[in-house]
Amino acid sequence: MDGEPDRPATHGRLRRVDRSFGALAGGLAHDFNNVLSTISGYAQLARAEIEPGSRAHEHLAEVARACDRGAEMTTRLMAFSRSDEGEPRQLDLNRFVEHAGRMLRHVLGPGNTLVTELEPDLPLVSVDPNQVRRLLVNLAVNARDAMPSGGVLTITTRYHRLRGAVEITVGDTGTGMDDDVRGRIFEPFFTTKPDGTGSGLGLATVHGIVTGSGGRIAVDSAPGRGTTFSIALPAAAAA
Repeated sequence: MDGEPDRPATHGRLRRVDRSFGALAGGLAHDFNNVLSTISGYAQLARAEIEPGSRAHEHLAEVARACDRGAEMTTRLMAFSRSDEGEPRQLDLNRFVEHAGRMLRHVLGPGNTLVTELEPDLPLVSVDPNQVRRLLVNLAVNARDAMPSGGVLTITTRYHRLRGAVEITVGDTGTGMDDDVRGRIFEPFFTTKPDGTGSGLGLATVHGIVTGSGGRIAVDSAPGRGTTFSIALPAAAAA
């Protein structure tokens, strides 16, 4: 598939980047979270000594809100740093996708439709269910943002017997990406969203989860024809 980042050399480099960025992000996020807690605490103390409704009181409220946004970012960074960890167990992907359907429809919001096409009798895969949930949510959020006027998100599963792998594809009917963007989407902190609206960690986390589970991920996209992520995970017997 065009644009596959899972050729052996590139795949290995991305996995090493996932781990090195993950370690760096985790350490920085932990330290920065301590700094934010101190700033937020003193801002709250200062507000308590200032007359409500004054300009200074409102300025300190903005400081507190900025700290909350920063704390949310550190939470995402720490989640990214743990993307190659987890407790794998044998999982029925079909059943998992069916159970996750309600949550994913909520993530997609009104105006978007979720369609599932699940091949029956799939082998089990050895993965951490919580990581699979994060993976699907991140891809659903990515699809939602790519379909501002509404669209369809399709999740399919199938078994590749020769490869001994279970494939799950997540495709949307959104705006799509050009080659330059497609080649960078798994880079940590890379985003095409306006400043302040995207951390650039969603798809990097997805890549880390897949490779940390022994799988591979590829993306097919073009402007105007949507985006499809194809994820291959080893069947439990072959894991």
